[in-house]
Amino acid sequence: MKIDRVQIWGLALAIITGAATFTSTQHAHAAPSLVLLQDNYDDNPVYRRVIESLGAVIVANNLGRHYDHIDVLVGPRATREHLLAQIRKRGAKSAVDVVILTHGTDKKLKLSLGDITDENLRAAGPLPGLRMVYMMACYSASMLDAWRAVGAQVVVGHQDLNSLPGFFFPRSYGAGAKVSRPASPP
Repeated sequence: MKIDRVQIWGLALAIITGAATFTSTQHAHAAPSLVLLQDNYDDNPVYRRVIESLGAVIVANNLGRHYDHIDVLVGPRATREHLLAQIRKRGAKSAVDVVILTHGTDKKLKLSLGDITDENLRAAGPLPGLRMVYMMACYSASMLDAWRAVGAQVVVGHQDLNSLPGFFFPRSYGAGAKVSRPASPP
């Protein structure tokens, strides 16, 4: 598995120290890719870096064995444009799953450098290869139809305030839970 352009020190430290383990799946066909977008905008840059690093480590450690590539979009790369470009790049070669860890409001995923809205997502057009999207954001269920409109086969979001424990979905899905099963805390 390749980790592409990871720009956070925490994930690199975790890999070096063995806190995150990555194994590659060996398939005759292209194994799926994962694109993680995390934007925990905060005025405190140290807090932000720690939270984003922790998120990348948790997602990679729990889901890494299922993917040949994990692209981590944080900091200046945590934008709608970078997300769509990575989905298109990976989708040209394999199925793509997306995990979005950020805040949200009705029909909007909040990002520091420009939000992802229902309207601008639909305007992006088809995203070939897009298999699954998970959004940790509050009110992210309001974006389900927009993600389906651009090609996602499965979309998971939260109806109102997200009250599940942090990173619940990556841990559960990585342990073998089915996406079709309703999410509930362990």
